[in-house]
Amino acid sequence: LKEVCAACQLNTVNAHSADLFGFDLNRYMNENQIHLLSYTNADYQFVRSIESYRGFHVVRDPRDLIISSYFSHLYSHPTTGWEALVEHRKMLKHLSKSGGILLDINFIKADVLDKMGSWNYSDPNILEIRMELLTRHPLEEFERILSFLGIMDKAETHSSGFDRAQLSEILEKYSFKKMTGRNHNLPSEIFRPL
Repeated sequence: LKEVCAACQLNTVNAHSADLFGFDLNRYMNENQIHLLSYTNADYQFVRSIESYRGFHVVRDPRDLIISSYFSHLYSHPTTGWEALVEHRKMLKHLSKSGGILLDINFIKADVLDKMGSWNYSDPNILEIRMELLTRHPLEEFERILSFLGIMDKAETHSSGFDRAQLSEILEKYSFKKMTGRNHNLPSEIFRPL
């Protein structure tokens, strides 16, 4: 989204925790003249405090999220500045896969799962997007997102000159295959019954 916003001359910021915006999202966005906020693991109580907004919310199948979270916390998620994950990873390394998954569910419950459960999925100002569709059909889904946000109109061109060809180029640049050199095919052992 950073490249899309840059092409459209929109100020964008990433936030993953309410303490990054002082627990007042409306004030933070106004004071910093933010046009687009990428708020991962978003808490709806802060989103609804914004005076006027349009947004999109990416929803991932909780089962997939839990398994992905387990492997990420066990092997790859950066731990810099996250001491709780350092300790959590140590515990995960001493557990069976099923025990580790159960521990990880408790680890992400408050920060992720509870927020998913309390989200308002019928807010007319928020376009709900399924992660599975976004990864399977990125061009079409990002066109829906950018159209909903008013960044890209049906004629495929924003007044800033942003168009479908640029979107396609950006998506290719950041595709899973381009970033990792691999396809989405994950080892089958991840999906075996526990």
